[in-house]
Amino acid sequence: MHKKHSSFESIPGNQSDIVRLRLLEKYGGVYFDVSTILLRNNIDDICLYKKFIEEDACIAGYTNFTFTRKNQYGDDFFQEGKDGIELGILYAKKNTKILKIINKEIDSYWNWKDKNKDYKDYPLFKKYNLTAVSFLNEYHVHYSIFHLVVTRNNSLLDSISVQSIHMKGKENSVTDGPYAITDRFCRGESSYDSADPRKLFNAFLDGVLRTNELHDTNLKDRIKLFSKMDLIVIPGYMRVFIEKESQLFNEFFLTNPCYDFFYNISR
Repeated sequence: MHKKHSSFESIPGNQSDIVRLRLLEKYGGVYFDVSTILLRNNIDDICLYKKFIEEDACIAGYTNFTFTRKNQYGDDFFQEGKDGIELGILYAKKNTKILKIINKEIDSYWNWKDKNKDYKDYPLFKKYNLTAVSFLNEYHVHYSIFHLVVTRNNSLLDSISVQSIHMKGKENSVTDGPYAITDRFCRGESSYDSADPRKLFNAFLDGVLRTNELHDTNLKDRIKLFSKMDLIVIPGYMRVFIEKESQLFNEFFLTNPCYDFFYNISR
């Protein structure tokens, strides 16, 4: 696959998906993207992981309701929006049926794909009438494949446990999920606008920052919000800016006590 498609710009991220999904199929376990900040001492303390164990599910992840299919009334087509599961954080048992099917379909897709074929033209995507919400971009083609797999056999969703990735109150979320900080501080009043990475960066620094509900917060207020969360995920497209900014900011660690908070509660 690498040799065949080495010139594709989207391949490095896709290769990462392939490796993690194969490893989870073979061994089971937990996968976190590098942009995840764990706010609990143990995996066992994470609410979704507890749900995963209690429900005896095969796989668990955080669902992004913004990219789930809706019915004519605007409600989620699948219960709990399970078709919107993100691949950046996953809990899985080994040798699960759904991962075997997904990985097999990924192999079929990449055997079909070449540089002259648009990923949306994959024959099975057309056969099962995937809608636009399934096609974020080619970098997220495995998200499209997940949509294909559960559309073709939605009984597979019975083996999945999910929690909303969003902040409490957004998309029916009952608790703050991994994107809560981004939703609350970086996306404007609607919490759906394009995210501003500088605002996310500033959420971790001392100073006043306004929420989407127009409430001013200081760092102490935001740390109280952090303490209620299991983890924070910094979206990949924002991570580059934050990493660059933290390298350029000479007094970053001196003016950044929230990282002391992260460290102290996780050690």
